[in-house]
Formats: sequence, C-alpha cells, structure tokens
Amino acid sequence: MQVTIIGLGETGATVAALLIEKVEGIIINVIDPSQWVDGRLLDLQHAAAFKSTTILRNDWSAAANADFLFFCAGVRNPKEGDRMDVVQENKALINAVFENFAPKLGAVVIVLTNPVEAIAQWIYEYLDKKNIVVGTGTELDRLRLAYLMHLKSDVAYSQIHAVVIGEHGSDMVAVFSHSKVQGKKATVYFNSDELETLYFDLVNSAKTIRKTEEATKYGVAQCAIDIMVSFMDSKPNYRIVSVPCDQNYADLINCEEGLFLSLPVEISNGNWQLLPSLNLTNDEQSAFLKAAEKLCKLQKNYAVRFDG
Repeated sequence: MQVTIIGLGETGATVAALLIEKVEGIIINVIDPSQWVDGRLLDLQHAAAFKSTTILRNDWSAAANADFLFFCAGVRNPKEGDRMDVVQENKALINAVFENFAPKLGAVVIVLTNPVEAIAQWIYEYLDKKNIVVGTGTELDRLRLAYLMHLKSDVAYSQIHAVVIGEHGSDMVAVFSHSKVQGKKATVYFNSDELETLYFDLVNSAKTIRKTEEATKYGVAQCAIDIMVSFMDSKPNYRIVSVPCDQNYADLINCEEGLFLSLPVEISNGNWQLLPSLNLTNDEQSAFLKAAEKLCKLQKNYAVRFDG
C-alpha cells in the first residue's frame, strides 16, 4: 500500500509515526519542501526501518499512485485565535500542492488542515470531484466529548456514544439528544448545568491543549488513521466526517446541496454513505443552522480567490 502525507509539521509527523506503527511494509511518501523538516524526516526513516517501511521525500510520481493521501499542509492558527484566521493561507496551499500531480482514481484524500470542512470542499472541487475527499471534521470532537462524558460520569469510555456535527470549530453542535451513556440519553443522564459545562469544555479543548503545546496533533492524527482503516474495512464503521451534504440536509439548514459539513456516515469498502438526517431539537437545529451559515458564508467569501 502507498500513502502520501502532504505536510510534515506536527500533525503530519504524528500521522507518519502512527502509520509506521500501524501498518508494516507500506510506502510512505512525504511532500514537504521545507529544509527544517530534514531531521524530523530522518528520525522517521530510522523508525520505519524497524517495520520494513519505506519513506520517500517529495516524490510526485508516488503521490499520483498513492492509495491514501493525508492533507496536513497548513499554517497553524494563533493560540488564542480561531481556525478561520488562517483560511486564505491554507487555501492557497491547495493550488501549490495539486498543480504538481493528480491523485489516481480511487485514491482517498483525508484532510486534517483547518478550517477542515472548507479545505476538504476546495480540494474536492479542485480535483473536479473525481476523488473521495473527507475531512476529519467533528470526528475528533465527538471523541473529545465522549472522553469528557466519561470523566463526568465515571462510565467506561466504550459505553459512551457522543454525537457532534456541523463544523470543527467554535460553532460545533453537540447533539446531546442523540448522545448516550450506557444506552441512556445524555439529556437524561446529565442535568442542564452539566451539559453546559461539557459543551464549554469541548469547545475549549484545543485552547486548553495549546496552553502548553504548539499544536493539537495526537487526537486528530489518530482520527485520520481510524478513518483510513475504516475505508479498508469490509464492515460499516460509524464516523462523523466532513462530507458534502445531500438535499435532505440542505433543506434542513437552508443551504446548497454539496456544502461540506461534518455529518454522520458509514465508511467501508473504499467508500462512504451518508446516514439519514438526525431529528434535532429546536436548539440543536438553530445551532446547526448557525454552523452551516458560517461555512456557507466562508465558501462565498473565498470562492473568487481560489487561486490563492
């Protein structure tokens, strides 16, 4: 199997390390022209040798033949800033990368760069919608919420099902009406004050991490690897990733069909399938509409500047 990682920053390097550990004997191609990653790459190559894994550097032919591509290239948002603060810089990188090659048909592009829903949509459009492109989206946020619910309830993490949709950002929607603890609805298990605290801690998870870290990387990298494995699995896997919405969701939030949002899907056998739209409460519906409007506005504001 061949994999290409675009960008060997903190996140890209973590994806590479997890791949080396997860899958033996693969070919990992790293696309990053920066000289400051030379030592990092050599360190990864040493680790890869233990697993009979080959790591290439800036091989566009290998990129064109990759089965999976992880798009990690991007400018990190300021520690106290928003993911939207780096839109223009990160969108410009799409051209800089994909003008050099076209992924083969059947290749899956997994996007980690923020703002992830928008970047995933722009890559999908740049590739003329010929490849499957998904963003890690709120898959990370639902796992973070499950972790927070585990801490609050002292219930095993495996017995918690959390649902977070919309956008991976400050307007993410924690769908407590569909989240469960030991099969019981979160809205029954937790009181309103506890739910409010859970949401506050969820939205501020990245800022909490970045009080002492330069970037959030371990959680999102693990999500990206799990998404890849899901595409390789023959059994359906429940994920919440950034994908184009269908007409049902478009009607639900008054947006255009095809807008990338983080939505529940099943992934298996190299493809994904959107699950039926959720029956949201009025408050959840309003929050979801706000997230969709934000992403729709973002698409319109930057559509004319696609060339960076």
